[in-house]
Order: sequence, then C-alpha cells, then structure tokens
Amino acid sequence: FSKQSDVNIGTIECISFKMGTGDAWKPDYMAAWSSYDHEKAYVYSRKTQYSTDPNKGPNHAKLCREGDTTYTITATTGTKRYDDTDNIGASVEIEGSKGNTETGIMDNPHEDDFRKGQTDKFVFSGMHNVGSIQCIVVKARGDDMW
Repeated sequence: FSKQSDVNIGTIECISFKMGTGDAWKPDYMAAWSSYDHEKAYVYSRKTQYSTDPNKGPNHAKLCREGDTTYTITATTGTKRYDDTDNIGASVEIEGSKGNTETGIMDNPHEDDFRKGQTDKFVFSGMHNVGSIQCIVVKARGDDMW
C-alpha cells in the first residue's frame, strides 16, 4: 500500500487507520516513510485483530512510533519432545532503567522459527530506549507451547 502527496508532512510520528470493509486484519507491524524524510517510522500492533465486526476487534487504531532504538532478541529453542512451536505469537517486554517497551511479534517472515535446537534472531527498530536493560518478560499469544 502506498499513498502519494506533494505535501511535505515532516517526520511521521503516528499511523491512523480505519477498517472500511467486512473483512478483518491482523498486522504485526507497519513501517512508514516519506520521500522528504526517508527515516522509517515503525509501529507495532502486536497482532491485534481489527475488524468492522465489533465482536472480532476494534475497527480503527492510531499507532505511534516509540523511539529510535533498535533491539535484537535471540532465542534458542530446546531439543526435547514438544520444545518447538509453530504458533506462539510471542513478544518481549524489555524493562530498563529509563522505562519499558514491548517488541512486535517474534516472527521472521518466510522462516520456520522456534525449531528444536535452533537459535533465532529477531530485530525490532523504532523502539523506546529503556536505558540499561534490567529484565525481559516473554508474552505468548498463540495456541501452542514453547
């Protein structure tokens, strides 16, 4: 999706959208940039489902950039029976000396993440700088175990 305009809107801080059809949508993250300012603004929805049906989720959202820090998360999956997963929907809350931030969903497109014995790397840009990392909390949203 792209939208063109001859107006320089400056640095993109937030993305707002509204569902207008009878379908549902579950994005992980979005990145936006302009031809005037090539710095990407990343916003993470953490797989919230949006829909015109109020029973399936909200029909609109305003997602804002959190900062300019990039965090890299590595995770090594165990090697025992049932240690791997296909649908964990995990994100990581990073707690630090300057506050907290939460990554998007740990999922590398077109890769089979969280396989037995495998170490996976996930990179999240546009995050809030939490200072010195003190703790991480893994949050699972899927219907599988890991």
